[in-house]
Amino acid sequence: MILTSVANSFSSRVVSGIDEEARKHGYHTLVCMTNDSLESEKSYLDLIRDGVADGAVVMNTAMSREEYHAFSERYNIVQCSEFIDERAPYVAIDNVKAAYDAVKHLLELGRRRIAYCGVKNHFTSSHRRYDGYIKALEEYGVAPDRDIIYDGDYGFRSAWRLTRQKTEAGHLFDGLFTISDRMAAGAISAVQQAGKKVPEDVAVVGFDNIDISYMMKPTITTVSQPKKELGQEAFLLLLKRLRGERPESKILDYNMVFRESTKI
Repeated sequence: MILTSVANSFSSRVVSGIDEEARKHGYHTLVCMTNDSLESEKSYLDLIRDGVADGAVVMNTAMSREEYHAFSERYNIVQCSEFIDERAPYVAIDNVKAAYDAVKHLLELGRRRIAYCGVKNHFTSSHRRYDGYIKALEEYGVAPDRDIIYDGDYGFRSAWRLTRQKTEAGHLFDGLFTISDRMAAGAISAVQQAGKKVPEDVAVVGFDNIDISYMMKPTITTVSQPKKELGQEAFLLLLKRLRGERPESKILDYNMVFRESTKI
């Protein structure tokens, strides 16, 4: 299992799913954390070449699309949750539809100034969540406002800082969609510090349904990904590759969890 870090409940649940399924089939899991280092990631993949590992589930890659594809052609690897190469097998949710549903929920509450707090990177999932945001706005005849579309780094602090900048600059919004729950929590803190109430003044929807989403005050409405199942299905894809098959990628279901951050 190759990923940036296990320092959040999303990653740890995915790893748990992989390990549980691997043990059922007589395999052991080696967790390799890269800390976003391309050099570390490639060195871990070389464990397959050296016979130390049979294959790998890659959750966060620092490689380019073409680099990843080249490794996928040589080694038995699959992508999990985050993916950059649709030509290689992966397991994920429908990120366009999930983001669309999240923003549609805000629109159905009557919100029309809906901000977007995302991440600008090379992962297909990030781009698709943005596409879902735009799709929902367009369906309701709402023009996207670039002044309230901004990018952080998935974390609490970046979302807090950027949202605070927007409120201090006078960029008003009555809804906010973030592509992670940690970003939602940071944004909510910034909104509250600006003297606004959530959800009365600003309704907020996050993404992932990790611990912070139900520990915050208010609790956060979010898109819940099937974290353990993502890990289990990723291992099963890998198992097929190990058996010489060319498995099809798999899209899993998700669900909306409605909490206080959108309940008026």
